[in-house]
Amino acid sequence: MQILLTAGIFNVILSKKFTIYIYFSGVPMEFYAGRGDESMYDELMTLLNRSFEFEDGEKGFLGLLPKLYKPEYNPGYYNYVVRTPDGKLKAAVGAYDQDVYVAGVKLHSRGIGNVAVIHEARGEGYMKLLMDMAMKEMIADGVDFSALGGRRMRYRYFAFDSAAPIYKFRVEGHDLRHYFGDEHGGSFEFCEITSPGAPELAEMKKLYEAELLSSDRGDIAKFYDTLKTWRQRVFAAREKGTGRFVGYSVGHDNISELVLANDADLDEYIHGYMKSQGLGSLGVGVPYYKKNRAARITEFAADASLGNTERYAIINYKNVIAAFMKLAATEAELADGRITMLIHGFARDEKLEIAVSGGVPYVEETSKEPDVELSHFDAINVLFSAVSPLREKLPAAPRSWLPLPLFMYHADAV
Repeated sequence: MQILLTAGIFNVILSKKFTIYIYFSGVPMEFYAGRGDESMYDELMTLLNRSFEFEDGEKGFLGLLPKLYKPEYNPGYYNYVVRTPDGKLKAAVGAYDQDVYVAGVKLHSRGIGNVAVIHEARGEGYMKLLMDMAMKEMIADGVDFSALGGRRMRYRYFAFDSAAPIYKFRVEGHDLRHYFGDEHGGSFEFCEITSPGAPELAEMKKLYEAELLSSDRGDIAKFYDTLKTWRQRVFAAREKGTGRFVGYSVGHDNISELVLANDADLDEYIHGYMKSQGLGSLGVGVPYYKKNRAARITEFAADASLGNTERYAIINYKNVIAAFMKLAATEAELADGRITMLIHGFARDEKLEIAVSGGVPYVEETSKEPDVELSHFDAINVLFSAVSPLREKLPAAPRSWLPLPLFMYHADAV
C-alpha cells in the first residue's frame, strides 16, 4: 500500500484499512483508518452524538435509528473510523448494507449515514479519507447503488446526486367531506403500533414483503425498529366487524409509507385515518412506480408535486436500470423502442443497449455505437431524476420510459 504524508492527513491509495505506527520516545502509537468493530460501540456512539450535538442514549442516535445503533446490530463494523495516536476516535462514516427487491430482482445497496467528525478535528481531511474508502470498497464488493441524505454539492464529490422521484400529495379534510360525504371514512379501526410485540406486526411484515419494491428488514424485531426510524409513528387498520387486516402507514401528519392489502381501500384508509387522528391536513408520499395510486389520490388531493427523495450514487448502471425498467413495466405500458447509451460511470464505463419489445424491457451490454454519451451525473439526472431538461433530447420512446422509479422508503434511509 502506498501512503503519502501531507500537512494534516494521510492520503491513501487503495483502501480497506491501514495502521501507521508513530514512535514517540521509542513507544509506538497508532493512527488507524478503516472499518471499526464491536469493541468500539461506546466510543462510536459518543463520537456520533457529540458530532451532531445530540444527547446520549435514547435521545441520540440510538433512539433516532434503532435499526442501526442497537448493540446487537454491531454498528462498529458498519462504520469506517479514524483513531489518532492519542487513542481517540475522531471521525466515522457509516456504510450499511441492505438487499433491495425490485419486481423480483435482488439489488445490493449500501447506504451512507452518520458522516461525523468531532468539532476539534474538522478540516483535517478525515471525512474525505473515510468517504473515499467507503466508495472504493463499494466498487470492490459489487454494490449496485448507494443512497444518503445531505447537502447535494458536498456529496457530489463522492458521486452522489439528486434522484428517486416521488409524488407528494396534500390532502385536506374539508375537501374529503365534499368529495366523499360526511359518512365516508368510518369503516376501519386504527391502532398505533408502539411495541415490537404488537400482534399486527406479523401481518404488516407479510404485506410489506409482498410489495413489488421492498428491502430486507430482517426479523419482526428489526422490522419494528426500521419502521420507527427517526421516531416515526406507525399505525395499522382493521375493518370494523370482520377484523380483516387492511394495512399500515408510517408517519403521523405526513405518511411516508402506506402499505395496503388491497388498494381499493385507499380512499377509506386515508379519510378514516385523518378522522381517527383529528387531522385537517395530511401529506402522502407515493413511489413513482405506483401510477394507479397516484392517479386516484390526484382525484381528491388539494395539491400535488413531483420531486426527488435522496442523493444516490449508481455503481452498476446495468443492474439498476434493468431492475427499475422491470418495475416501471408493472403499472405502465412501455412503448417499444431502443437506445444505446455510453455511460462514463463512477465505477466504470458502461455501454448499454436499453430496449422494450412487446412491452417487455431488457438491458444488455453492447459493442454498438452509442446513440447517447453521458457523464455519471448526467446519467443519474436523465435516468433517475424527477426533473431533467437533458431528457427532452432523447428519442420519443426512450424519453417516455423515464424517469425510472428508483426508490427506497424513508424508513430504509440511513
